[in-house]
Parts: sequence; structure tokens; C-alpha cells
Amino acid sequence: MFDITIVVPTYNRRQLLKAAVNSLRQQSFPVDRYEILIISDGSTDGTDDDYRTPLASPLTRLIRQEKRGFGLSAARNLGIKEAQGRLVMFFDDDMAAHEGLVEGHVTAHARFDDNVAVRGRVLPAPELPDTPLLPDCFRRCLPHLRRQPRRGPFC
Repeated sequence: MFDITIVVPTYNRRQLLKAAVNSLRQQSFPVDRYEILIISDGSTDGTDDDYRTPLASPLTRLIRQEKRGFGLSAARNLGIKEAQGRLVMFFDDDMAAHEGLVEGHVTAHARFDDNVAVRGRVLPAPELPDTPLLPDCFRRCLPHLRRQPRRGPFC
């Protein structure tokens, strides 16, 4: 059994998923204590081929939902059902993990009782252009948010 299972739902986002999984493989947490569980929601872009065998992708398991389009919630629920870790963490296929993410997550759970949820800050990549979804005023705040000292064991 693993300390933690990282559930990554995906649908036809092969290149984004590769970057996300690579960031999860670069963790400070011991690799034999966590698993990456990719839930493919019927992807047709070759995503499944990259993770079909353990030799092709160490540390990961692929679960394929045969009926596509069940959505994010169904994929996460399947991930919970298939997880071999004591804890479960959800991670989106378009995210990049800080190298201390998994360690910080497990440490935070160890400090509290079993009924706790752990989350951390999710910041947009600095190279993202300004869009209506990322107003200029928010973008001006990002450098200050990145410098802000972290509180607690969170990542």
C-alpha cells in the first residue's frame, strides 16, 4: 500500500498530461511511497498508449473508462475506488507540481486527524497572457503572492 495516490483525470490532453505527470515524478517524496493513477475518460488522442504498461511509464497506472464523456466527477470517483494509497489527492492534467507538493500534502495529513482536507495555492504560469479570465489587476498581484511566505506545511 502507498502513502498516497494522486488521481489525474484526463480526456484527450496528451501533451498537457505528459507535463503534469513529469512534474509529479520529480517529487521530493520517496517514489516507492506514492502512485500516480491516470483516469482516461475514453481518450482517443493516444493518451492511453503512453501509460498502458508500467514499463512505459514507471510510477503510474492507467485506468480507462470505456464509455467516454462520463466527466470529471465520475473519473475522480473511479480514481478513489481504484486507489491503493492511504490518502487520495486530485491533480488536474494541466497543472505542474512544485517538487514538495506530495511531501507537504502527506505531512499536513499527519498533523491532523483523519477528517481533514488539504489544499494549496494554485497560481497561473507567469508566461500566460492577459485574458478576460486573468485580469490585469490580478496579474499585478502575482509577484507578491509568489513572494509571500508559506504558512504551515502546505505546498
